[in-house]
Amino acid sequence: MINNLIWDLDGTLFDTYPSISAAFEEAVQRLGGSVPRNRIMPLARISFDHCVEQLSAQTGLDKQAIFEEFSSLYANIPPEVSPPFPSTRGLCTWAVVTGGKNVIVTHRQRITTEALLDAHKFRELFTGWITYDDGLARKPDPQTFLTAFERFDVDPSVSLAIGDRDIDLEAAESAGVAYTCAYGPGPFNLDADFVVQDFDDLLLLLKNQEK
Repeated sequence: MINNLIWDLDGTLFDTYPSISAAFEEAVQRLGGSVPRNRIMPLARISFDHCVEQLSAQTGLDKQAIFEEFSSLYANIPPEVSPPFPSTRGLCTWAVVTGGKNVIVTHRQRITTEALLDAHKFRELFTGWITYDDGLARKPDPQTFLTAFERFDVDPSVSLAIGDRDIDLEAAESAGVAYTCAYGPGPFNLDADFVVQDFDDLLLLLKNQEK
């Protein structure tokens, strides 16, 4: 039976990619380049590092300059404009009510992670979060998950990892998380125990396991 939910943040818990893509687009423009936003979002979904690499290759702009300009712009975007996906609150509440825990494992910095949680009143639903500031190897390396198990006393055998990218699922599986959920449009190359584009569907499946 699943008790704990281990969440990715960007593109899974919160709909942040529109803001991220807008910040990358403006960063490139400020440095004298141009890349359409609809070409940036798929790059950002893979990872920020991948996005910077590709934007640099396409424009000839310096990678560090792109990242620094992006970071400055994105830090000034209010967290209120990146809402939680529908029914995430219901899922998080279900985990707490049934005696489980919600934990975040993200590449995002702690300050912006906490800003999103506070802006949308989610902090009280989470036991804790592993972020960029912890200095751990990035997904798909399992280190962030393994640290979360130890730090927050999470049993992986009754946990479900939820992510919108293959690297989320790969890291979870490598760490020994019993169940995985692929959320969103993908594409996904790895098989997951649950594949959903609506968290209402996942909540129903989890409730049915209780019967």
